[in-house]
Amino acid sequence: MAGRRDVAVYRTWFVRTWSTPGFRSLSPLPPSGQSLEIYLVIGEKTCSIPGLLRAGRAELAEALRWPLDEFDRAFDELVAGQRARHDRDNRVVLLPGVLEEGCRPQSPNVALNWGRVLSEFPPCELVWEAHRIIASALEGAGESFQQAFVKGYGQAFPQHITEDGGTTEDQPLLEALGNQEQEQKPEPTKEQRAAGAPRARESQQPQPRCTPDQVSKHIKASVYEALKLGGKYRHPNGEPHVAELTAEAKDVAAACGASWATGERIARLVDQVIEHDTKVRRKGIFSRVDASG
Repeated sequence: MAGRRDVAVYRTWFVRTWSTPGFRSLSPLPPSGQSLEIYLVIGEKTCSIPGLLRAGRAELAEALRWPLDEFDRAFDELVAGQRARHDRDNRVVLLPGVLEEGCRPQSPNVALNWGRVLSEFPPCELVWEAHRIIASALEGAGESFQQAFVKGYGQAFPQHITEDGGTTEDQPLLEALGNQEQEQKPEPTKEQRAAGAPRARESQQPQPRCTPDQVSKHIKASVYEALKLGGKYRHPNGEPHVAELTAEAKDVAAACGASWATGERIARLVDQVIEHDTKVRRKGIFSRVDASG
């Protein structure tokens, strides 16, 4: 079958193992490039897409119980060996080789889940690269896998994202994520220019990086993830730190090129996430009271 690859031998590891008391009582992984790559592949911060994580360096160092400088040295090894890349601003880590090797969804439902998970990552270069790797792998998996991925991904992205982060309405998603060159409008003739026709380059309007709906979803997802992380995003009493969350939301809006995202609109999105977080926390408190009563 076209695109079929040899099946490599692999082992199953349960992510919850990292949080079990017995495992945590053992001596931790020593700071090294190998230890870090193992953790980035099967650690607590992973998602269903192999080789793709959303975590910052300080967060990873804390989880591994490593000093930050030793974590940086280990990560520099992976970067030097072209085994990992890290977007510090968006807190995205990508291990391209791991994604390429593990990009074998077992069913269309898995591909559907990958699309949904990928749509929750902030728009950045590493996410575009992950798009391209997955799209390329799914070309040999069958049409049902491709359609499932597009369905899951498209729920959050009504427009298709091109390789450079722009959007296009008239190309299928998988083609847009490939290395296809965009057609260029021909230059107008000398006579047409004399009549006032603009040059092709001048007539092309820059496309927004994300639509308003996409930006809103990105902001909400980012603020929600920040609340889960806690730290500077929550006060000591557990209440959300509005100023820090708003700064996070503004960074996401800027990364999306959303100049329309005013302070008022961002504040409204942040308030919506905080309101949901408050309801969830209150529900958890009431559940514990009921259980103890």
